Amino acid sequence: MKVEDLRINNYVLHYGKVHTFKKKDFDDHVVFEDEFEPIPLTEKWLLDFGFKRKENFVYSDKSVSDVDVFLMDKWKVSKIHDSKRWWAFTKMRDNNIKAVLTVDLIFVHQLQNLYFALTGKELEIKNQV
Repeated sequence: MKVEDLRINNYVLHYGKVHTFKKKDFDDHVVFEDEFEPIPLTEKWLLDFGFKRKENFVYSDKSVSDVDVFLMDKWKVSKIHDSKRWWAFTKMRDNNIKAVLTVDLIFVHQLQNLYFALTGKELEIKNQV
């Protein structure tokens, strides 16, 4: 993980403990890679952010049993079982133009950064599961 990948308020691991990245972290740390690590995106993190698990997911009139799907507002985050990579989908509507954005995600800060870039709001922990 590079310091350029982070924004203030991203969640990272600092010596193995969850840490909210702050401005002073940019200033205080010379050996950034030795102190901070990305947090893998997991089901628990999605639930903590307020996503809800979608049971019995159906795609193109077919039941899909090997995909985990989580929903929140216009957002859908999913992955194939046993994969480390998640996909984020969001529907955007502006001036009657609809767009669907699909992005690969592996780490919590990537989802936080994407959410902020598209909504202007922080993705924060809502539920501690």
